[in-house]
Amino acid sequence: MMVRTELYFGRDMPAKGEVSDIEFDSFVSSVVTKELPEGLTLFDAYGQYEDKDGTELKQATKVMIVFHEDTEAETAAIEKVIAAYRERFSGAKVMRASAPADVAFYVD
Repeated sequence: MMVRTELYFGRDMPAKGEVSDIEFDSFVSSVVTKELPEGLTLFDAYGQYEDKDGTELKQATKVMIVFHEDTEAETAAIEKVIAAYRERFSGAKVMRASAPADVAFYVD
């Protein structure tokens, strides 16, 4: 069975500003491609939520969609990507959503 995993990478670094496009691209090249060599889809978005005191917070976000086998190795690779992002970018937030997927790939 295949799984669709979406990773939402918040670009705000607590007390350090925002993850730049260059920094994010470097992260994808040096970490994501090694852990998830089968490919991915990546796009810009923004996220918002309300914190505990009612303040509305918005931030630039990178969304990554990965289709992968439902194996421990693939799950571990995704967890490594999340941990590496949080470590590299000072605790920046990451949200993960996964669901079973019926996948067909059409090529000539």
